[in-house]
Amino acid sequence: MSQINKLGIFLLLLLSQEAFSQNYFNSPYTRFRIGDITDDGFAYNRALGGSSIALRPHNQINYLNPASFTAQDTTSFVLQLGFTGRYAKVESNLDNDQNLNFNIDYLAIGFPVAKWWNLSIGAVPYSRIQYYVSEESVDPQLGEKITFDYSGFGGFNEFYVGNGFEISNLFSLGANISYLFGSLDRKQISYLTDLRDKSAEIEHITNYIAHDIYFKLGAQFHPIIKENHKIILGATYDIESDINITIKGKTTRYNTSADHNLSVDTIKFNIDTVAPLVMPRKLALGASYCYKDIFTLTGEFIRQDWTEDGVNPSGFYTGLYKSYRFGLEVTPAYMEKILVKNYISHIQYSFGYFNTKTYLYFNDKNIGKYGFTAGLALPIKNSRKFYTGTTFNIAYQYGVRGTKDNGLIKETTHFISFGLTLHDFWFLKPKYD
Repeated sequence: MSQINKLGIFLLLLLSQEAFSQNYFNSPYTRFRIGDITDDGFAYNRALGGSSIALRPHNQINYLNPASFTAQDTTSFVLQLGFTGRYAKVESNLDNDQNLNFNIDYLAIGFPVAKWWNLSIGAVPYSRIQYYVSEESVDPQLGEKITFDYSGFGGFNEFYVGNGFEISNLFSLGANISYLFGSLDRKQISYLTDLRDKSAEIEHITNYIAHDIYFKLGAQFHPIIKENHKIILGATYDIESDINITIKGKTTRYNTSADHNLSVDTIKFNIDTVAPLVMPRKLALGASYCYKDIFTLTGEFIRQDWTEDGVNPSGFYTGLYKSYRFGLEVTPAYMEKILVKNYISHIQYSFGYFNTKTYLYFNDKNIGKYGFTAGLALPIKNSRKFYTGTTFNIAYQYGVRGTKDNGLIKETTHFISFGLTLHDFWFLKPKYD
């Protein structure tokens, strides 16, 4: 096993233990259900508008469709590590906020088991929450204004083991078995607005801890329709799953009314209540057209129904999620021309667009999101000064979610993703001993 292989397995085990405890950005829209769902893949996918369903890169891990694993060379090993920087501006008609952070994002490896079977293992984020919201109302019995401060932090992560099977030269199937873990930590503090220093504060803390598995199935049909021309039709299906959630909670009263001396009283303590979280089935369909390794055009559609009974008192509820994604990829010097000396012609240029109806609604109007993407895959030569698939990927995403109308929030985000792909070969029989 090469040093790259050993490094990849070590980092994967290490980061799966650290569990990606990252900062996000202060987004009130992450307050509901499981927050922002991360379903735009690695840096390679993000540069293409988050496209993944009908893509078959030979030197990148496309875990969002496990059928694509069969595109990897049968003697190669791939290690991918990603980082993300995020600048966000959150605006309303009354105030605005800005945030900048940088985090480790993902780690994955891919390698062949047999000529017809490829395996990938990885640790990736699944969802993120981070918010602070303050609401005020008048209690009809007390006649006093009460303030409710809501805050949350955390997220769910995914450790997956994916298998891709080449059924024929035209057709591939795949399946991911994923373990969902992590915690959503939510807090609510309530107090009398005008008498905060003369009355009690009530604090509710609730931790939602995930610990269960779910499954994704994938398929790709990839015929060559004419010499150097290929189409790829892809589909994925996430099976509906009941994810076990352990709920831990505590309610505490802080009394500051007695000469400003703080006294603390735990009113309620909830230990390890288990409740299911229904992860709805998700269907995604995509198509791509490829000319050699020079040009790829792709598009896809994703649907997932998060509809639940009832509406939150604030007017928010969850419903149907839909996403349309498109990408264009150009590489002037494709792999057959590895001896071309012009470095710029070896760079892979990517562009994309996405338009998403998120699963969050407010008074029958969807909190939508759209954006544009661009990226570069910078090739790195091996020790023999050949381009063999090792790349440094850079992806930029400009996104807008929500609106300032009707007292809502508009979020403008700038994401930049850095992905290092180490592409090595193993099980090669030497020509000379």
